[in-house]
Amino acid sequence: MNQKTQVDWEMVIGLEVHVQLATETKLFCSCRNRFGDPPNTHVCPVCLGYPGALPVLQSAAVSAAVRAGLAFQCEIQKTSIFDRKNYFYPDLPKGYQISQFDRPYALGGRVEFDLAGDAHSVPLTRIHMEEDAGKSIHDRDVGTRIDLNRCGTPLLEMVTEPTIRSAKEASSFLRTVRDTMRWIGVSDANMEEGSLRCDVNLSLRPRGQLEYGTRTELKNLNSFTFVEQAIALESARQAEVLDGGEEIVQETRLFDPEQGRTASMRGKEEAHDYRYFGEPDIPPLTISSDLIETEKAELPELPFTRRRRYLSSYELNEKEATLLTSSRGLSTYFEGLLDLDLTPRSASNWLQSEVLRALKELGLEIEDYPIDPVGLVAVVKAVEAETLSVAAGRELLGRAAQERQDPRVLLESVEVQVSDAETLESWVDEVLSKHPQVEEQIRGGDLKPIGFLTGQVMKLSRGQANPKRVTELIKARFH
Repeated sequence: MNQKTQVDWEMVIGLEVHVQLATETKLFCSCRNRFGDPPNTHVCPVCLGYPGALPVLQSAAVSAAVRAGLAFQCEIQKTSIFDRKNYFYPDLPKGYQISQFDRPYALGGRVEFDLAGDAHSVPLTRIHMEEDAGKSIHDRDVGTRIDLNRCGTPLLEMVTEPTIRSAKEASSFLRTVRDTMRWIGVSDANMEEGSLRCDVNLSLRPRGQLEYGTRTELKNLNSFTFVEQAIALESARQAEVLDGGEEIVQETRLFDPEQGRTASMRGKEEAHDYRYFGEPDIPPLTISSDLIETEKAELPELPFTRRRRYLSSYELNEKEATLLTSSRGLSTYFEGLLDLDLTPRSASNWLQSEVLRALKELGLEIEDYPIDPVGLVAVVKAVEAETLSVAAGRELLGRAAQERQDPRVLLESVEVQVSDAETLESWVDEVLSKHPQVEEQIRGGDLKPIGFLTGQVMKLSRGQANPKRVTELIKARFH
């Protein structure tokens, strides 16, 4: 009987991330690359694997791949080779997948991100190009059906070094990959639609040991939550097996979120199981220095770098900086506000409170927000000049967004907020004369009615009085 032992196990995690490129066409043919259309409507002899149909590599996919490699600091290879990866699935009509094996187009690199407030980095082994397989749709009543619309779609596979040590680190890595791919415009990286998918290779070893343990692979995890849950469950399962004196079997496992467990799928394949050999119908891929330099020149400041700059230069907190760099569109809008001389604090506050609220209410993305930075700044400047109250400014922006009007036009018809001391004093006198009992209450030490008196002045002035100045004048009367 096996003797159970308790060991301090350390997780060793490597990720394989598949990112579907947002090109107009598939990787080796001119079929549309589009999600959600009726099954088997974007197929041709090439992606269906008909005999004699020859693949032609699409240049747009190569450009997008180079851009992604540069974004993650990879070394772009001037010459790379496509290979045939042989396996037999119902949704792979050729019986092989065109991929890259021993000579990928990008080597090394790293993904940088924030983890618990600290800068973190996970090194990459490689990024390679390949085509996607089709999709098997399982239905208990009908059986399994095959949709080949996805077959031949261009993919990038990112392979990390096994340096990840926690579920949170893995999900933070993935979020950064998603955000960066969207930021540079090569993929929508939507996990729900399958344009970002993740396989997790996980093993355990006693903490402090250098030698790796036997790993299992968790396939096709399609949400950040599932990645964290699957890692937690599989690491606990492996620890229980090892603590019981048994050995881990190298295999591919599936995560079942409903059952809350991982289950064996098949034995883990090795490279020789796929019988890789060079793709005879596609010549070696040559990536020119001109293409690399063009993509490098067009690469924007990346979200991790920009977030660091916001933290150091604008004195924003971690939550604000993360939010403002969560999408390139949002960050661009924020930068536009700064270019119009709004302070970082003011720009951040108004963007978070008014712009994001309106986007949520209207169901829009920032790119579709009907108020440009110039219009927003005009309203903010009016508020800061105290010619418009904060409440009136918010109301005006909300109306402008709803009606898709230029807020500067609406500003022309808005009554100017009154801050003139003499006028405000006269309104305060009138209100106090009507509420002598409130005045006595305040003189007795109860300051709560000051808010009531301010409200009465605002009512008397039909909203034109500057409420901040009114409150200051009332308080001055009782000191």
